[in-house]
Amino acid sequence: MSKIFNEREIERYSPNAKESYTYIRSKMDRKDSTAEPFYRLVDEVFECHGTFKWLRGSFIMFVEVTFGRSINRQLRETVDWIFCESMIIYYITLFKNSMWPNGKLGESPPNKTDHQKLQTRLEAKEKFLNNMPDAVRTLLGEENGRRGAIKMFEVLQDSRLNKHMFYNLLEVLMLGICPELKECLDPKDKMPCVS
Repeated sequence: MSKIFNEREIERYSPNAKESYTYIRSKMDRKDSTAEPFYRLVDEVFECHGTFKWLRGSFIMFVEVTFGRSINRQLRETVDWIFCESMIIYYITLFKNSMWPNGKLGESPPNKTDHQKLQTRLEAKEKFLNNMPDAVRTLLGEENGRRGAIKMFEVLQDSRLNKHMFYNLLEVLMLGICPELKECLDPKDKMPCVS
C-alpha cells in the first residue's frame, strides 16, 4: 500500500528531500520545450487532431523508456553530435571534394530540360515515400503517414519557402556563432541596426 507524503513529512525524514521533491515535481510539470515545436509540426503535417494528445503522451513515454532520457536531451545530444568538431571537418572535406574534385574546380552540370526536372522530381518523391520510417507508419497509420509525407515533399518544392527557411536557419546559426549580434538586432523587424 502506497502512502502519499506531504511536505512536512518529507522534511522530517530528510532535510534534503524537500529540494529533491520540488526538483522532481518541477521536472514532471515542465513541458518538453525543445520537442514542442516538433509536436506541432507533426500535428500540422499528419493531421493528428483528435488523438494527438494521447499520441504525444505515448510517444514521449516510448522515447523516455527506450532511450532512458527526455526527448529534449536526446535532441540536444543529436544536435551536439551533428555539430561536433569531427563532423564539421567531415562536412568541410565533403564540400571541398565536391566543389574541387582532384584539386580542380568542378565543371557545372548541363542544364536540365523541363521533362528531366519533372522526371527527377517524381523519382525523388517516390524514394521519399518509400523510405518513410516504420515508426511513422506504425504510430500514425499507413495512409495518414503517406499523406503527411506527400505534404512535406510538396512544401519543400517551393523555392521561395526554401530560401526563407535557409535565411532563417542562417540567422539562427550566425546568432549562435556570434551572440553579440543579438544586441544589434532591432526586435521589430529583425534587421541589423546601423550605428
